[in-house]
Amino acid sequence: GDHPSFGWLNYDSYDSPNARFAQDLRANGMQQTLQDFAADIATGKVSERAVNEAGYQLLSEKRYADAITLFQRNVDAHPASSNTYDSLGEAYMDDGQTELAIKNYEKVLALNPNSRNAKAMLDKLRASGQP
Repeated sequence: GDHPSFGWLNYDSYDSPNARFAQDLRANGMQQTLQDFAADIATGKVSERAVNEAGYQLLSEKRYADAITLFQRNVDAHPASSNTYDSLGEAYMDDGQTELAIKNYEKVLALNPNSRNAKAMLDKLRASGQP
């Protein structure tokens, strides 16, 4: 039945689009899941948070190319969110793609000039002496 208290807990039910997205990702892999959930990601039915969490899971598994693809999809769906660019920047940084990491952290600052993380990451990346 209806459980309104879960709304303020920010809890996804077992059959929510976010939960089905995470389950599909584990069962069918990233490419198939992106095909299956393309419309739901684009419309926000699968939340920015759910896509981001899945991307960080891929990063923790050192699946950088997959994480970058997923974070890019999140940027495409939520272009006004500084958080999506921050996550994409981190994935590029972890993958050693310094120039693209810098570009994304600069976009974070354009959207959110008070982002301490973006400023710190830009300082770190620029201090590394790479482009």
